[in-house]
Amino acid sequence: MLGVQFLGNSKVEVKDMPTPSLKPGEILLKVEASAICGSEMGAFRSPPPQDSSTITMFNPGHELVGTVTETNDAGNSKVGDRVAINIITGCGKCTTCRKGDRRFCEQQGYVMNAHAEYIAVPAYTCMPLPDDLPFDLGVLIGGDTLGVAYHALSKVTIKPRSTALVVGAGPVGSGFVAMLNYLGVRTILVEMSPYRRELMKHYSVETVDPTATDALATIKELTNGKSADISIDASGKDAGVNLALDAVSKKGTMIFAGAGREAKINPWKHFLEKEITAYGVWYFVDNDYYGLLEAYRNGLNVKPLLTHHFPLKDAQQAYDVFAAAQAGKVVFTPTGSAA
Repeated sequence: MLGVQFLGNSKVEVKDMPTPSLKPGEILLKVEASAICGSEMGAFRSPPPQDSSTITMFNPGHELVGTVTETNDAGNSKVGDRVAINIITGCGKCTTCRKGDRRFCEQQGYVMNAHAEYIAVPAYTCMPLPDDLPFDLGVLIGGDTLGVAYHALSKVTIKPRSTALVVGAGPVGSGFVAMLNYLGVRTILVEMSPYRRELMKHYSVETVDPTATDALATIKELTNGKSADISIDASGKDAGVNLALDAVSKKGTMIFAGAGREAKINPWKHFLEKEITAYGVWYFVDNDYYGLLEAYRNGLNVKPLLTHHFPLKDAQQAYDVFAAAQAGKVVFTPTGSAA
């Protein structure tokens, strides 16, 4: 089979690889669509590993949908099933796993290597994909792009005439914009990429270019000095985190959704003085997927998020376009077209 191999220093190669063999409880999935996630950029840009013999992950792709082609003692899974994948794995025995939330299992792991023709996954990670939902749209609904936003916003009380701020319009940030539009929430977007600002206008957002203006002052002007009721950092950057915290209103809600690792904040100014409520979110649970399917049926518009299709053989071009912030969601399909 063909698969994408990360080489380091922003280079990838498409190689012929062995088709995975199945362990008990696994299925073999023909990958019908896999999407590039912003979290892959760290590995994409990093130097090559010094000891390549220890590598078990040839690419960090983890957003995928596909068709079951083979099973090995895999419960209810059967050949021909169309499925999305919740990539979190766990022991299956602890309290958190038995509650259906593997995100906090002590033996938590992840499904990776999605950018390939075939992949072996635990059967319990499969979520049924309706027959009338195209694979390329299904990978948006069954992955981080919308799952993170849905999971986070399900925790928040959204009041009439609320204003939301989204900092960063990468895949996760754009998912928040789409969900907020569906919920009827006025949304202000701060994003450096002209391409992504223009793309998000499909969702009637008010955009702010932080390279051309004082973003905080502009947000206050747009809200008549009231700031944002809900403030979402989807950038993962220190500056983005601080802008989102500075811009949230008194007794407002802050959502940390960027995949950053550190930021320097002021607990008094950002939390105590304003008495804000804060949530952190990095993935979703199966119930969120079914909620998203219902939202899609009720008018959630996901098509503008998907801007590029590529076949696996053009993986380098796909990553270059995504890394340059000249794309929304980039999806690999077998033919390089809508699926």
